[in-house]
Amino acid sequence: EPTSLANQVSMLTGSPHRRMRVGNYRVIFTVESDRIAVMVVLRVRHLGKLMSKTDTITLPRTEYDALISRNEDLEDRLAAFDADDGSRIPHQVALAMMRGESPSVAFRNHLGFTLRDLAAQTGIAVSYLSEIERGIKPGSTKALSRIAAAFGTTLDVLVKLS
Repeated sequence: EPTSLANQVSMLTGSPHRRMRVGNYRVIFTVESDRIAVMVVLRVRHLGKLMSKTDTITLPRTEYDALISRNEDLEDRLAAFDADDGSRIPHQVALAMMRGESPSVAFRNHLGFTLRDLAAQTGIAVSYLSEIERGIKPGSTKALSRIAAAFGTTLDVLVKLS
C-alpha cells in the first residue's frame, strides 16, 4: 500500500524549509509561490562509514508539478505491471477475438510473430500450430501452455469457451 507523501513531510523547526525521508534519501525543500527549491542529501553506509552527498536544484513550480505527476503515473504503471497476472488481454487482441479470430492468431499477429517464429519459440511443429489456430485440433494442455508462455499470457486466455 503506497503511503501519501503528504504524511511523510514535516516542517523543520525554526525554518521555512520542509523535510521528507525516502529510503536512504533526506529531501529538504522550500515551497515558494512560483518555484520549489530542493536540496537532496543522500546518506549511505559503505564499509561501516557514513557517506553523504548533497546536491541542490531549483525548479519552477510548473516543472516540479509535472515531475511529480509523471512520477505518480510511473508508480501507477509499475503497480499495474506488478499486479498483472498475464490474464490481461491487449486491446487489439480483444478486438480481433471479437471479430472471430482465434486467440492464438490474434496474439501472434499483435506480437508480429509468424507461425515459424512461434514454432521456434515453443518447440511445436508449424503444422500442429496451424491446426490449433484453424480449430481443426483443440491443442493439448502442454502445447497451449507453451503458446501462452510465448505470448506472455495465461492458458485460459487462449481457450475459447463454447
